[in-house]
Amino acid sequence: MVNRISMKLFLTFGFCLITVSGQETARAQPDAFCEPNKMFYPCKPCPKSCDKVEIPCLKLCQPECYCKPGYVLTSSTSNTCVPETQCTSCGLNGKFDDCNAHCQATCENYLQANRACPMMCVPGCVCEQGYVKYNNECIRPESCPKRGRFFNPLLIQLLAGRYNVTQ
Repeated sequence: MVNRISMKLFLTFGFCLITVSGQETARAQPDAFCEPNKMFYPCKPCPKSCDKVEIPCLKLCQPECYCKPGYVLTSSTSNTCVPETQCTSCGLNGKFDDCNAHCQATCENYLQANRACPMMCVPGCVCEQGYVKYNNECIRPESCPKRGRFFNPLLIQLLAGRYNVTQ
């Protein structure tokens, strides 16, 4: 019985010690608890994002982890911080996306209906709606190079039996 009580006291004391030391670490090194590319701010600054969408900003002082200087949110709906220089590196008709860089339309696959896409997040550049990726650039699908065999329309009709060539 005495062993049980002393064990409970020991465990309770150990838990309290761990909790207090964790709180002390949080006070001494608050950035250690922030996500990558973020730091602790006693008063969170107004948010900025790659997509340049105006994000509502309350002028209340809220302690929070937020993007480090030189970093911005990937989009107005994202919580991921990237270097601000990465925002402009997606080129004309491109934008940064948190998850779908591995699964976007390209000249090779944009005609495939229901193409498979792994359920995972890969951040990177994607093309705006109405554009497809070709040689690391975003172009209109009609500008994609023609692939495969080219058949003359007359030859296709001939092969289909629409013309009689025995004359």
